[in-house]
Amino acid sequence: MGNRPEDTSPAMWRKYIELTRTLSPGRKLKQTLELADMVWHMAMRARQELDPTASDFEIRARVAAALYGVDLVKRATGWEPTAERRA
Repeated sequence: MGNRPEDTSPAMWRKYIELTRTLSPGRKLKQTLELADMVWHMAMRARQELDPTASDFEIRARVAAALYGVDLVKRATGWEPTAERRA
């Protein structure tokens, strides 16, 4: 199940896999959604720090473009993120 992170011992990785296999599908889904939410918020914060003057829409659009692709953002919003704006 996946590649072991370099900073994790083989014994601990086996234990992690063992514990993960005991989780219910609902719990696995909940953890996946929580992780996705955390990644989104971390990306939003990082983008906001790069350009504190950007609008909420621009920050969201740039994060979405980074995570899901410019084409999707352009189709969904009609807005195409161009060259990176810096504060």
